Amino acid sequence: MATAKKISAKEKMSISRTNIILNFGFFSSLLVHLNVRLGNEELEAMGMPTMATDGEEIIYHEKFVENHTVPQLNFVVIHEILHVALAHMWRRNHRQPELWNMACDFVVNNAIHEVISAYQRNANKREIRENEKVEMPKEVLFDETFANMSAEEVYAYLEKHAKKQNSSSQGKSFINGGSGQSSNSNQKSNQKNNKNGNGSGNDKSNNQNGSGNGNGDDQDNNNGNSNGNGDSGTYKVNGKTYKAPSNHKMWDKADKLDQSTKNEKQMEWGSNLMQAAEDLKRRGIDPGSLKLHINELTKPQKNWKALLRDFIEEEINDYSFAPPDRRYDFDGIMLPDFNDKQESVKDLLFFVDTSGSMSAEEITVCYSEIQGAINQFKKRLHGILHFFDYDVKKKTYNFDDVYGDISKIMPVGGGGTSFEAVFKYVNANRKKYNDVKGIIIMTDGECPYPPESITKGTPVLWIFTTKGNDPPFGRHTQIKV
Repeated sequence: MATAKKISAKEKMSISRTNIILNFGFFSSLLVHLNVRLGNEELEAMGMPTMATDGEEIIYHEKFVENHTVPQLNFVVIHEILHVALAHMWRRNHRQPELWNMACDFVVNNAIHEVISAYQRNANKREIRENEKVEMPKEVLFDETFANMSAEEVYAYLEKHAKKQNSSSQGKSFINGGSGQSSNSNQKSNQKNNKNGNGSGNDKSNNQNGSGNGNGDDQDNNNGNSNGNGDSGTYKVNGKTYKAPSNHKMWDKADKLDQSTKNEKQMEWGSNLMQAAEDLKRRGIDPGSLKLHINELTKPQKNWKALLRDFIEEEINDYSFAPPDRRYDFDGIMLPDFNDKQESVKDLLFFVDTSGSMSAEEITVCYSEIQGAINQFKKRLHGILHFFDYDVKKKTYNFDDVYGDISKIMPVGGGGTSFEAVFKYVNANRKKYNDVKGIIIMTDGECPYPPESITKGTPVLWIFTTKGNDPPFGRHTQIKV
């Protein structure tokens, strides 16, 4: 009987990548933005001969690939894709690295479990070939307690409830984290086995060593903050023991970027995630835990029909904007919508603050509101998007030119803030914008206000991402970040 030919690591990764592209459109449309390559020496130098990402590419070690099946590699590749798509390496900020690493893994693994299950339920009952399956390795960080939660929410939970264990404890870890041994030999995973390989795996024996070849060093210290981003401490969470992932050392590179670049990266991948979500809609698949992240990018907080009706109608009907009526918050006020024949608004100028004080989350929420406004008017909201910091950027985007889709537009900025620059820009371009119905400024409000005379009578709507703002003119409201 002939011996089966051993598949090389490169061939295995090629098979895995092809499977994801052909069978899982959502992840495929994200994977195409990442280079996948072998990096034995690079990974070994960081003490993590496994698989990892730095936000630009996915790097794998051949021994790690050889020691895992294709269905397991499918899971790991998707795992790395989602870390980038959800911008985990750019969102850590000052959080404790080990707990942040764990929080991100819990979020990603829950999302994979749900989305892959939905994909394979929709496989039209055909037999799923072995290499098409997505199998959750035994040693991943998985707890359904954290379904439908963001990494920040899981981190807050871990900060309160996770108990750091002493260095002799060994815990359950992701394949990149270390030994993967359980401190409780009778402990069973809460994952259920699915014969179709729906990504839920089955961990019946916690006495087995995990497949990972990472160094798994557990460097204990009093505040639970191990040295660097990769040293793997052990924590007890919800009665189970987990080892923090140790393959996130590459995130240090992303974490050291300046805030403006981090913002750009988060917005870029937010756009990629929104586009990938269209695949799920076409297939009728519930995005599960990813719904939270997609909704953050696409669902507006405001009823823009009501908001703009009140804002614009007074100007259209020549009503005055004299105090005190200008100064009130729209929150809680529900005004009648435009009727079907009137659902069209022209010539609004949107200015999004992209100064250094605006976080990526704040800019994302601003995008969400603008896209939500366009969608609520069924793309009959006509306007122009501008970015500003200490000046208004040259590149502008007409909603009609981008077919009402601003998801691919990349923000520019990162300097100081000047509201005066916005109005000077509008005044200098009055001939170009000869029928401006209003100016909408989306900002954190961290800037002095110019005198009201600079508006030259053009209605102004301030939309703040922070509390406690009281502009001296125009109307204002707040969106939550």
